[in-house]
Amino acid sequence: MAVNSEWMQALEAWLPELQERIPAALAEVAGGRDDVVGVALYTDADASTLIPAAVTRAHCAEVAAAYPDYAEQAGWNPDEWDLQLPAHQAGTLDPLMAKVKALAEEVDEDHWRSFTILVWTWMTEGLKNLVQEGFFDAAYPGANVAFWITDYKAHVDTMVDWVELLNPPERSAPYVAWLRASW
Repeated sequence: MAVNSEWMQALEAWLPELQERIPAALAEVAGGRDDVVGVALYTDADASTLIPAAVTRAHCAEVAAAYPDYAEQAGWNPDEWDLQLPAHQAGTLDPLMAKVKALAEEVDEDHWRSFTILVWTWMTEGLKNLVQEGFFDAAYPGANVAFWITDYKAHVDTMVDWVELLNPPERSAPYVAWLRASW
């Protein structure tokens, strides 16, 4: 897969903006709550959106009571989470994603997968940098940090890499075990 250096340069230039916008985007959905047990960004297969989400302790308990076999993944899968922007509400990440969409318009079909993988990597890089800076520990102590692609089933090793990149092993090990056993 070929990676266009112009794509890389653009995304690298936008990385500081991404890292600046992620905390504000998460605050839009979880602002000031002390019951958040997971925060995430999720995207789609086209890497054209980036949506913040969070899950509360109470929601995880409700899911666990209703679906005991699903309890572990409920705290990691943003598709299930209870704190998200309303569907038609613009978010803090939208102006940045407009730049990514404009860049995507120049990508031909033969290079599409390379482009989306590069954008997903850029998104997780922004999250990873914030983890390393201690943002998540300070803002959401003990919360899972997740990255998810809603309409694309990433390889299990990729999912495990993301989980382990963004979370300490003592928190992520049960979910990693579940991924390896069932993904």
